[in-house]
Amino acid sequence: MKTVVSNSMVAHLWANQSQESARNGNGSFFFEGDTIYSYRQSWPIARITNKNGPGNPIRRIVLFNSDRYGITTSRHAGLAGLALHQHNVIFIAVPNVRAGLHDYRAGLHKEDHEKNLEYLTDQVAIFVKRARQARLYARYCADTAAQYVIEFDTYKAAFLPDSLLRAKIPEDLAGAIAAKMARVAARAEKSRKRRTEQYAARYAEEMKRVPLWRAGLLTSLPQGYGLPVYLRKVLRAGASDNGFPNSFVAQTSLGAEVPLVHARRVWSAVREVLRTGEAYQHNGHTIHAGAFQVDSIDVGGTLRAGCHTIQLDEMRRFAGAEGWEV
Repeated sequence: MKTVVSNSMVAHLWANQSQESARNGNGSFFFEGDTIYSYRQSWPIARITNKNGPGNPIRRIVLFNSDRYGITTSRHAGLAGLALHQHNVIFIAVPNVRAGLHDYRAGLHKEDHEKNLEYLTDQVAIFVKRARQARLYARYCADTAAQYVIEFDTYKAAFLPDSLLRAKIPEDLAGAIAAKMARVAARAEKSRKRRTEQYAARYAEEMKRVPLWRAGLLTSLPQGYGLPVYLRKVLRAGASDNGFPNSFVAQTSLGAEVPLVHARRVWSAVREVLRTGEAYQHNGHTIHAGAFQVDSIDVGGTLRAGCHTIQLDEMRRFAGAEGWEV
């Protein structure tokens, strides 16, 4: 089990809770158990809690640090958030992710939860005030205040249900909040069209870079939601599970790596799904790939593992390049 890995792998291993700890080469980005840190243990970026959202027994709550970040820590936080993409989680930003400096390994205490609830009520009040004062962004501020009320109710129900604190929207703003869903739907459609156009442009540009990345001439590809995941083979120095001093790994364009022998085993599982026409869903039987596990393989051959969705065509291309049966 490797504990010194790339920044992307630190985030992926944490999001999947595949092992107890890992860090990058200089120790500036690391996780221990459920918490991921930037530079030091007194600066947690996020923590995967053991609490679920109300009425949703499988949607885990993740607490993100609400404090402002520096440039590098912002990058670390971005990687952590991206690694959780497609995981069934609820994000709540609060000032207390872990207990204080002298007790950072412990969970949050009652006073920490109270401070977090106070922070969320303060945010409601701030955005209600802005909604009253703003002209151009009054609707946005009212919607943000409503979102903080939702986060307050979720946090309180999960961590401190006996708290006497309350968060609500004043009645004179209730009309604006009641129309939120209609506005959200309209904005979502507009955003969808804009994302489709942006995706087409980014995809066309990215396709020019993919061959260079596959050939090892680029260290990384742009990462973004909706962009395809690509695969390449990389030689990694150091002792491997098979005892040889160097070994090949399959690397994704999101920065995750698995031993090549594991990638071949996963490809065999994909071929079996295509042969039988029976989809695979992780439930008891586990298909391991390095420190990760395969969540599902649909009847069309699309594989999902954590934040990765890998299309059949890309896996088939990779398998063919390796001389595996396709």
